[in-house]
Amino acid sequence: MQLRDSVLFWAINFAIRSSYIDKHLRWRLLRMAGVNLPKCHIKAPVIFHGDLDCIIVGHSTSINSYLDIGAAKEAPVKIGNNCTLGSHICLIIDGHNTVWDDQKRRSHFVKPIIINDKCWIGTRAIILGGITIGEGAVVAAGAVVTKDVEPYTIVGGVPAKVIRKLR
Repeated sequence: MQLRDSVLFWAINFAIRSSYIDKHLRWRLLRMAGVNLPKCHIKAPVIFHGDLDCIIVGHSTSINSYLDIGAAKEAPVKIGNNCTLGSHICLIIDGHNTVWDDQKRRSHFVKPIIINDKCWIGTRAIILGGITIGEGAVVAAGAVVTKDVEPYTIVGGVPAKVIRKLR
């Protein structure tokens, strides 16, 4: 990361954490940093880390406060159009294997997260890497999503299980 990028990233995190910053200024700062943001609503504060240009947010999406989102070139995060994300949600792209490798450490991996159009993610939900949430799906508050969610399905619990189909 170049010095310009790290200074811009610091300014964005400071601006996002300050609830007094105008929402249009926050949106412009994120766009300058490379986050792919069309017109959407982001409530401060939100925590972005990793490769910001690998975070893609769709039109008319509403992101509530304290979303923790990271992305990498190998594992982008895509949030579709007309989605609603509650507060304190974690989108976790990285993890560690459970077995030790040859250097006596656990190997690290990253996997992408895809949230399709018209999804609703409840407060304090955790979505792990490698997950795709289908169009129109609902993730209940506090759910830990460890498997793909089919379109128009409500899931909840730890780990998240199907509660019912919407169609």
